[in-house]
Amino acid sequence: MKNLTIYIYILCLLFLQYSYCTVTKQRGRLQQERLYENLQIKALPQEYRYFVLLNFTSLYPPPPTEQQSCPLHYGLFPRSLGEILDKHSVQELHLSLTQSNWRYGVWGGGIPRTIGPVGAQLVAWLGKNKEYVSPGETTNQWRDLVHSLGGMMCSSLHEMKEINTVLPLYTFSPWGLLPKNTSLLQGTIPRETVCTNNLTPLVKMLPCPSKGLSQLLLPKSLFNNLYHSLSVHLYYTEEEGELAMRIELYFSLVFNTRKWERKGFSISDLFGSGVTSLCPLVVREESRVRIDLSELKDPHLLQVKNNKFVFSSSPQRSTPFYKLLHNSTAVNPKFKWTSPQTEKNLFNTQQILLINRYTYSNGLEDGQICSEIKNLFNTSLMLSHLETVPWYFRVYTHTIKTRLITDTGQILTTDLQNHTRLYKLQLARDNAQPLMLEMIHALSPNTTLHICTYFQRAVLHWNSYPPDAHHGFYVPPIVLRPVSFSRGISHLLNLEDWTPLEYTELIYSRPLLISLATPDFSMPYNVLCLVCTAVGIGFALIYRLSTQPVKIGLDTVDTGGEGIIMRIMKLFRKVRTD
Repeated sequence: MKNLTIYIYILCLLFLQYSYCTVTKQRGRLQQERLYENLQIKALPQEYRYFVLLNFTSLYPPPPTEQQSCPLHYGLFPRSLGEILDKHSVQELHLSLTQSNWRYGVWGGGIPRTIGPVGAQLVAWLGKNKEYVSPGETTNQWRDLVHSLGGMMCSSLHEMKEINTVLPLYTFSPWGLLPKNTSLLQGTIPRETVCTNNLTPLVKMLPCPSKGLSQLLLPKSLFNNLYHSLSVHLYYTEEEGELAMRIELYFSLVFNTRKWERKGFSISDLFGSGVTSLCPLVVREESRVRIDLSELKDPHLLQVKNNKFVFSSSPQRSTPFYKLLHNSTAVNPKFKWTSPQTEKNLFNTQQILLINRYTYSNGLEDGQICSEIKNLFNTSLMLSHLETVPWYFRVYTHTIKTRLITDTGQILTTDLQNHTRLYKLQLARDNAQPLMLEMIHALSPNTTLHICTYFQRAVLHWNSYPPDAHHGFYVPPIVLRPVSFSRGISHLLNLEDWTPLEYTELIYSRPLLISLATPDFSMPYNVLCLVCTAVGIGFALIYRLSTQPVKIGLDTVDTGGEGIIMRIMKLFRKVRTD
């Protein structure tokens, strides 16, 4: 009896310790969690084009470590995502699903960190604070991660296998704080499409899926526009001296408002619904609806009709914004132009980077892949250039040729060593890994860099072709990251001299669509149909002959009692008498 009492007493102590940990520690975690909602509308340097960004930002304290006795409980943090990150040791993650290509030459640079390449892209830093993480372990973590994220996002991320994954060094930089011994991996699927099935998991991650700015997330408005991109960003940052986990959900859209040219338009016209109620968990002081008119020469040419808007003065230009307050019942500002829109008298000139990529060949055996990078800035730039080519396009790296041309057509140099350094080369292996080129370019102001290389098409195994093989095969887009330099081309190899520019947006080219020599898949189909028809006809005849009963005997006809012999004899007699 004494032993039973002791056991019960020990169990009670353990239960009290667990309850204290759960109630006190998790209550402190919930008090530290914060949620922000922001809506930004930017007038693009093209007639009747507007860039709309829905941003949902959440701050959470870091999850408990393995040494802490308190278990992890989820408050505002999405549990589906938290379990995936904890299981696969993800330190930072950036996932984007994009439909259509961002037109840098027409729309400008956009808002930093909100533009993604066509299709699906996943960039992740994996690993923990270990002395050494083997490449095989990192590959297994990546494979499990893409399968888990693909199932959660209802997408084809499981296709990011080793043949579509690279390990770049300098092109991608972390947004937050990273521990030591982490590995960076990047994978793309250019042919991935974005649909409502991808929107539903993101909406479920929001603490208020039916209030606040989440009411604007209607599939009909999100996917019926010129450009839309859905992205998830997770990284660790330092907030008020403490480590915090930051999750940002971006919904980037480009609308065409030409049909509302005369009467103007509002947020409810763009999305089909306005904001009628606010999320009670949102920090109102930091949640705003912001109107960016930085691309306009005169911001007053665009009227924002809403008496609740407050104009904040800045050294460059005024930016109106609207705070989401407790007494706000609706957020539905209206926009109307005071003068006809023409690109010459309304918009500022753009200083951006442009990239064009194309291929040409005379047949289906070999060809050339060429890229053009235009520096429209008035200063010299250093660019990090990442190029990935699938293994079935066999690129001859020794045939890389470059030309640096001014805006007047003058060729400055054709020597690769004068403006380019190759930092990392990953050779392709059949059915194993793609080719990766990571280069650094130094471009003078207002110049264009031409890069061309020869390639040869491989012949795939017949079961390696996709169902729509005649559609072609995609080559992932080029990724550019501008960095500044002050000591010239001779210091390209010294990475300590690099200082990031204010223009930190990654530049993505369009993916290439190249045809491969494909077998005539219709021939097996025709042969199969012919053989099946012949077999069907032959089998039917044989089956009928082998199953139908056969009767052998003389046919008898009723001739009034006379048999056939008597009839024959009468016939001969008649002939003889005649």
